[in-house]
Amino acid sequence: MDNDIMKRIAAAVLLGLALFPAYAEDSRQPSVSSFLGGIVQERDVDLVFDYLRDALKAGIEGRETTPPAELTQRAEAIGDELKRRGAAAARAAIDAIEQSVRDAMREPRQLPPPTSPNQRI
Repeated sequence: MDNDIMKRIAAAVLLGLALFPAYAEDSRQPSVSSFLGGIVQERDVDLVFDYLRDALKAGIEGRETTPPAELTQRAEAIGDELKRRGAAAARAAIDAIEQSVRDAMREPRQLPPPTSPNQRI
C-alpha cells in the first residue's frame, strides 16, 4: 500500500479517535456504534490478514509484495469515511465548546478575593 495513503488513513483514524470523546458526550449526536459502525467489514479483515500473511511469507523468502487492489481500494474508502466522520466529530466538538463558553458567559462566577493586597485582577 502506498505510504502516503497509509499516512492519510492513519491521520484520519487518529483524528476521529481524538475527537470522538467530545462527539460522544453530546447527547444530540449518534452513539459510538453509529460513529464507527459499518466502516470496517468482515471482508476487510480478511483482506488485511491475507495480505499480512503474504507479506510475511514474501519477507521470509526475501522478496517484496504489494497489497491487492481490493485492499488498497477499501483502505482508501475507509480513510475517506473516517475523514468525513472525523470532520463531523470536530464540528460537534467546536459546537460543544462554543456552547460551554456561552453558558459560562451567562453565569458569571465570582472570583475569590485576592490573597495579598498587591494582587490585581
